[in-house]
Amino acid sequence: MAKGLTVRSELDMTEVDMNGICVLHLLRTRLGFMISMSELAVELFKENPGAFIKDIRSGRYKRFHVTDEDVMLRLAQLQIPPESITVPGATLLPSDTVELLLRDRRKMELVEVVRLALLKLVSADAAKLLAQGLFEECLPVAIDAINKGKVLYYPAYKLQLVPVYLLGAQSGKPGPRTDSSGRGHAGNSRVAIDRG
Repeated sequence: MAKGLTVRSELDMTEVDMNGICVLHLLRTRLGFMISMSELAVELFKENPGAFIKDIRSGRYKRFHVTDEDVMLRLAQLQIPPESITVPGATLLPSDTVELLLRDRRKMELVEVVRLALLKLVSADAAKLLAQGLFEECLPVAIDAINKGKVLYYPAYKLQLVPVYLLGAQSGKPGPRTDSSGRGHAGNSRVAIDRG
């Protein structure tokens, strides 16, 4: 079942090169990063959006229907074709739905491309929050980056996880603190991370 979604008026967007096949646009929403169903259908799968949506409507795939002017304007600016001339709005797909569609359509080599793009974006978000000193906001984002990194790299490439683990550790350790006596001591908060 499609759900309504309100997206911020200022839409952040990141381009993802799908191994030279096409470029998809990840839109940042309050529910996470989304890809236009229409763009995915036309650019990657070379299908008509109207036909492609029939698979999406089967109930197996999560989707969000939006009618916000800001979203529609941004999609038009990106020259993403409309899904329908008669039905207003657009369908946005979360990253896990995109991954499932890629698997179902035997494009496994592109799943890692989407995952890597998301890892880079989430890691950059965590680093920005950390640089701003927003430790409480940074911690869940850093843990999300760790989890995305583990899916990509663990156990074969453990060394690739060091930067995201450092982000997690730094976000859980905001620096010197004082105890009840007023004496300073080093912050030694721990980040609880599921090691998979």
